[in-house]
Amino acid sequence: MKKLWPLVLIPFIVKPKKPGGKVIINYEKVMKWKNDVIRIRNEVGCELTPAFILAIVAQESGGDPDAKGKSGEIGLMQVSYVAYSDTGVPWSYEQIVDPLKNLETGIRYIKKVEEYLEEFDVPDEEKVEATVKSYNIGIGNYLAGKLEQKAEEYWRLVHKHRKIIITKYWS
Repeated sequence: MKKLWPLVLIPFIVKPKKPGGKVIINYEKVMKWKNDVIRIRNEVGCELTPAFILAIVAQESGGDPDAKGKSGEIGLMQVSYVAYSDTGVPWSYEQIVDPLKNLETGIRYIKKVEEYLEEFDVPDEEKVEATVKSYNIGIGNYLAGKLEQKAEEYWRLVHKHRKIIITKYWS
């Protein structure tokens, strides 16, 4: 069986909040990264659509490249040290705070999740949802059926952001 660590250890939490805990989503800020997401996704060979990747950016950072999480996640895609190191790229704080490198790392991590899901024969019709959920709770937690409620809520929010991005901002 394929080694799941360190993918199990990645908690991603929504970051920028207004007083009272409401998440700030600035879709104009998110869409600023559209062309970069498309280019990096194509370079990496990621299957997840650019709209879904931008929806993850919306959920993770609200489009704020300077967002920082409670557990040390950084940037647009709220990349953690563990996720960064799992992409095979040597850790560099200078790189991870760079918005383009942060996007690249997050997209490389998504690609890694896709590869793991392929090895575990996740049915094609479940792959997008499984990828998005695994980005949030970690592939090991997803495959073990852990944190299901958190994963469901994350999927619902990302799916909602994707619909908004496609209907109101995609051209």
